[in-house]
Amino acid sequence: SIAHLPEEPGPVLRPGARVAGVLTREKPRTYHTITVRENQPVLLDVRGDAGDLVVIVSGSYRYRVDLDLGRDRAHEQVVLPFAGEYAVVIQTERNAGKPLPYEIRAGFLRARDLSAGDVPLIKSLELHSPALFRFQYSEPVLLDGSSASAEGPDADVSVTVYQRTVDGRIEVCEHDADRRGITSHETVLIRQWG
Repeated sequence: SIAHLPEEPGPVLRPGARVAGVLTREKPRTYHTITVRENQPVLLDVRGDAGDLVVIVSGSYRYRVDLDLGRDRAHEQVVLPFAGEYAVVIQTERNAGKPLPYEIRAGFLRARDLSAGDVPLIKSLELHSPALFRFQYSEPVLLDGSSASAEGPDADVSVTVYQRTVDGRIEVCEHDADRRGITSHETVLIRQWG
């Protein structure tokens, strides 16, 4: 593990902008900062050359994404749905011997607010691209998502649930049953923490 190694500062991330960097044996960890404003969620699109990269988000919550898992082994998207200051660490899984270039694009992501009437026990979603849905609930909600992308039935679907607990913490849980990009369908049961 390289978690004990220092992080080198990188450029500040801003919605609508792109930053690029290279991790090396001497500098295997770089961090970027970004500010997310109230009601302006941000989508981070991270691409890495060899896929041997890890993204760690720290801010309102902590979340880790490995770029070498899933169907597209050199690409991940991370949503920052809550206002706050975030540090985004890019690091290699192991201290690799060759340079590993990466790129991060930050952009706004519109959140769709759903009312209680819009969130029945079963909610079917056809996902064309990254989407963010916000809702409050008192009963369990079953999300049933399938891909409607140009890739057709081979497209990969994953669902990440960001849930605010009663004590104000934010819990993050990713649901991707296949992790190898085999299915284009995901079902997630959301219950209250407690």
